[in-house]
Amino acid sequence: MGVALKEHGKLEQALAVYNKALPINTELRNDEGQADTYHNIGDVHRTMKNYAYAVDAYQKAIDIRERIPGVQADLATSYNNMGVALKEHGKLEQALDCVQQGTGNKHRVEVFKQIWHYHITKWV
Repeated sequence: MGVALKEHGKLEQALAVYNKALPINTELRNDEGQADTYHNIGDVHRTMKNYAYAVDAYQKAIDIRERIPGVQADLATSYNNMGVALKEHGKLEQALDCVQQGTGNKHRVEVFKQIWHYHITKWV
């Protein structure tokens, strides 16, 4: 539901949905759901240009995903999105660190590199 609200530009409503989901996922001990929710919160904040909040949410998603086996692709995506938020916030060096962290995950490395190639060409 939050994704649909975000896609329709209802960003505050999307955040409200995600913020309601966090305690539910915590209570259910659903680490994957909690990581996905933090990641989606980061996406909404990045869209709103609240880059510091986006980075914080992506970092929470990464912290959780690093404890879950078998989610390397999701972990790489969180690193990618955090890197994009850092780049958009003017923190290029930290953004590049995210690239290095994300490419340490062997799954989706080629896709990750293509995404970063696209973003890096926009930096120059």
